[in-house]
Amino acid sequence: MWLWNEETEPYNSYGNGSAMRVSPVGFYARTLDEALSLAKISAEVTHNHPEGINGAQATAAAIFMARQGASKTEIRDYIEQTFQYDLHRTVDEVAETAAGKRRQRDHHVEPSGRGGQCPATRNSRRGVRLHRQ
Repeated sequence: MWLWNEETEPYNSYGNGSAMRVSPVGFYARTLDEALSLAKISAEVTHNHPEGINGAQATAAAIFMARQGASKTEIRDYIEQTFQYDLHRTVDEVAETAAGKRRQRDHHVEPSGRGGQCPATRNSRRGVRLHRQ
């Protein structure tokens, strides 16, 4: 588990943790460019995969733009154009995609060739959440 790992470098995570903690950036930034820059810095500490960074930047940008009075349509269009996120999907479509990714993750085999499930899958079934590889 990362908590006991002696390596303190980012581990190429593309999870949503960077987006979950970035909201203060959207409030602090004075410009959209500053929000994007600070979001990248915030994300890179743990989520240095491009998708981890994009998620943090998109979240910070949406918050910043909302604070500046941008409409939902303007925010959605900016996020879709800048980060290539499809924000027109229904909740059911998003849930279906997430379920497919969970099924794919649950069938992951350790790259070491030892067989079995990766620690993230094994521990997620016990209620412990670890970052996926």
